[in-house]
Amino acid sequence: MYLVSFNHENTNDWIRTLDLESTDLDYKFSVMHKVHELLIDWKGKAVRDINAHTWQTFKTIYRALKPNYRTDLQNANVQRQKEWDTDSQIGPLFRAVELGGEVGEILNVVKKLERERMGIAGSRDTIEHLEQEIADGYISLGLIAMEYNIDVPKAIAKKFNSTSNANGLKTKLIIPV
Repeated sequence: MYLVSFNHENTNDWIRTLDLESTDLDYKFSVMHKVHELLIDWKGKAVRDINAHTWQTFKTIYRALKPNYRTDLQNANVQRQKEWDTDSQIGPLFRAVELGGEVGEILNVVKKLERERMGIAGSRDTIEHLEQEIADGYISLGLIAMEYNIDVPKAIAKKFNSTSNANGLKTKLIIPV
């Protein structure tokens, strides 16, 4: 077995310097990369020679810094928006039209995938392209929610639960705080 070897004392010193509350995406990425390097060998096998305390510490670091797409996307959207729209001209109407365009692109890709599935002549597309368009739509939706200060995961959970209640269904989501 090819284990990553590291000095536990140096690693513990490094751990003590971490800012687990950071919202800096580059910082979070670099820490996660370092944790990954420390825990995974070159073949992708988990390291098994670390003690339980160190393993628990790494799990805590991972949980604290793992991507939180709600806050990370919102923070990145705010930051990128300042770069993209330096005069703050973009507003809700633009965002709504932008979302409509993205949904149209999603539908166009699905149409082409369905055309291929049914064996109908015409242009084709890929799941990878659909993935990109869905991501664009999600980002656009996040920008609209940002315009109106809407907490999307909370709104989704509330609406999901309302629909379950209205239809006598037991499945519910926990509403984020």
